[in-house]
Amino acid sequence: SNAIILLTVCVYAFINALKGFLDGGRVVNFGSAAAYSVIVCGVCFGMYLYERRANRRLDSEFIRIDMKSFLMSGCITLALFAGFGISRLLAGMGYAHLEPYADPVILMVLVLGLLPIPIGIVAKALKEVFLIAPPELHYHVREVMAVMKERHGFVGYRSYVAKSGRVYMVDINVVVPADFEADIHRFHTLRQDIAKRLSEYRSLGRWLSITFTANRDWL
Repeated sequence: SNAIILLTVCVYAFINALKGFLDGGRVVNFGSAAAYSVIVCGVCFGMYLYERRANRRLDSEFIRIDMKSFLMSGCITLALFAGFGISRLLAGMGYAHLEPYADPVILMVLVLGLLPIPIGIVAKALKEVFLIAPPELHYHVREVMAVMKERHGFVGYRSYVAKSGRVYMVDINVVVPADFEADIHRFHTLRQDIAKRLSEYRSLGRWLSITFTANRDWL
């Protein structure tokens, strides 16, 4: 929801700035605007730095998103402050006819630069909703199972991987030959071997399910 709000703010700010530009720009009261910008920038950047320091220990995705929201808010406010300042500078240099355009132009440029941040957050959130796992997890499972297939003579396997929040979910169905000699202890050892090779995801709450069957319909 934070990402959607950030994206909405960016789109609204760009449309508002574009409308202001097409309407002939706008002249603002630099004095009160400057005071407001300084206060808001101080709060936003201060919160960003505070949360950034705290998140080095917590490593929370929610805090990371909140950090980006404060950073974007601070940057947009800073752009407004810069627009006010450049407007007054243009007027003082004899380019008063350009003064109304400084604020909307700077705001549009900054919003276009910040737009990838909320878009990236939304894209990542959609992947979480649809349980889309990172490609490197797919490749890693395939590499591990290729080694296990060659070493133990498996007929084949089928794997499913997903990611929800900080949890990785791996489901592997292994097809063994009909004459595969094994008891419950050997199957347990094979599961432990596969789990050990996928251990780098254990710290993120990995859910691993491994089944063995001689039914080729699983392939």
